[in-house]
Amino acid sequence: MAKILVLEDNLLGLDLLQSLLTLKGHEVLFAMDGRSGLEQIRVCQPDLVISDVDMPEMNGLEVLQHLRQNPTTATLPVIIYTSADEGIYRNTVKQLQAAYLTKPFEINEMMAIVTQQLEGGFEGGSEGRSVPA
Repeated sequence: MAKILVLEDNLLGLDLLQSLLTLKGHEVLFAMDGRSGLEQIRVCQPDLVISDVDMPEMNGLEVLQHLRQNPTTATLPVIIYTSADEGIYRNTVKQLQAAYLTKPFEINEMMAIVTQQLEGGFEGGSEGRSVPA
């Protein structure tokens, strides 16, 4: 299956995503801050990055901006998720051609977005939401 890098500083959230993705047959790598995540991306060349917004060192949006500015990672599929359902996050993520998901999310919802991103990447924006706006 795919090599997926999860950027998450919360051990419980990291464990949940790692378990879920591993059960689906994916190889899961992780980093607990944005700077380490960028280094992992450079070294490991994952097929997909799943990142929380709020992290130490460099947040998920900053990581996404760095990825899009680098020709090597400009089209790397990325899913950004956060518990702060703010329009500015949503707009920034869409402009940077990544998927957006708010916490808490349904497992099936996350896996559908993972599949979409692995199969076709960004196509006009994908957005998941398990909490009504």
